Amino acid sequence: MTWNRLCTLLDDDPQVGEAVALALAAATDDTDTDAAWAALIDALDEAGALACLDRADTGDLLVDAVAPLPRVARAAREGDVDLGAVVDVDDLTEAIALANATLAVVGLELIALDEEDGDDDCLPLVAVGTDDVAEITALVEALGHRLLPVG
Repeated sequence: MTWNRLCTLLDDDPQVGEAVALALAAATDDTDTDAAWAALIDALDEAGALACLDRADTGDLLVDAVAPLPRVARAAREGDVDLGAVVDVDDLTEAIALANATLAVVGLELIALDEEDGDDDCLPLVAVGTDDVAEITALVEALGHRLLPVG
């Protein structure tokens, strides 16, 4: 149930939950969630709901990476969000903070998942509902994982 809820909060694509369920079914130990966590990150990436940024990236690369995320793209199509001001920011942390301030107007926020055994330079970002961040954080922690600080 916890994994299902987390998948739903992170992305609308049912294939994300299906990928995690397959990983959980293949796990040899009920307490081993690493394979499910890796499957979650991979499925979000495959669904186009994950933007991986290098920590040395700048605002223009952040905008290029997050603009196609389904929730951000939907808000942009509806004319409710413009990330243009983020383009000129040279520091990724500051760019994410500005992007989050801009996205907050439409109830979205960028969060970063900890890839744990993944690329240390990659900051995997997902756009989620602002009202869901506390629940997502609690679910992630309950499952033995963590979000990374952003902006």
